[in-house]
Amino acid sequence: MGNVIRTQSLTKIFNNQTIAVNNLTMDVPEGSIFGFLGPNGSGKTTCIKLMLGLIRPSAGTVDVFGEPMGMDSADLRQHIGYLPTNPQFPDKMTPITYLDFIGRTFGLTKQERVPRITELIRAVDLLSLSSQEIRKFSTGETTRVGIAACLINDPQLLILDEPTSGLDPIGRASTVRLITELGKQKDKTVFVSSHILADIDRVCTHIGIINDGKLVFTGKITDVKKLIRMNTFELSVEGDTAPFIEKVREIPNIIDV
Repeated sequence: MGNVIRTQSLTKIFNNQTIAVNNLTMDVPEGSIFGFLGPNGSGKTTCIKLMLGLIRPSAGTVDVFGEPMGMDSADLRQHIGYLPTNPQFPDKMTPITYLDFIGRTFGLTKQERVPRITELIRAVDLLSLSSQEIRKFSTGETTRVGIAACLINDPQLLILDEPTSGLDPIGRASTVRLITELGKQKDKTVFVSSHILADIDRVCTHIGIINDGKLVFTGKITDVKKLIRMNTFELSVEGDTAPFIEKVREIPNIIDV
């Protein structure tokens, strides 16, 4: 198995004072669902923009599909699907008109676009909303339009930046299921960034953990679980959490909350 993405000593410094990415060396194996985990502000989005050649690195290199990625690497980006955080769409467009526009941007003929758009709208469960204006959609529905759009060119590499951000539990579960299905497709590699460990744990085969711009771990998801303290539980609590936390702290043998 080769590597779809390889970074070597990748560094990005903004305005000669803010180090957003610090000497990052990482491999993303072909055919993997690679989770890029880190808190908000840790450098995940900057790394993704460097991997896509949207900004120039201050130092180091990025190779994608075995070739150097740069700002002029349009040929490489033709084989990549990208979903940014909280994607924005033209107000008046419907899923059909937007996907048709993206398909034309990629140079697909009408004979190629029509069946592809139909297939994608069904795949992301937007058939009942396909003729409605995107501006009326919920965050979860908008995310599904974005995922369909980044699949229009049938990419070898799919890069999703915080795809579950702002979603309710149902929307998160639906998106996680969709990512899992995408990862099962032959000859596809999925790179998904998130600050939510539970989402990464559910779908990913490999993981990279970043904090303050530095890579602190990379490897298989099974390897990182061996390093995580046992007897740790995660709960999602809706409402005022303060009284709940106070009660949990009173339970014998609870180390931390």
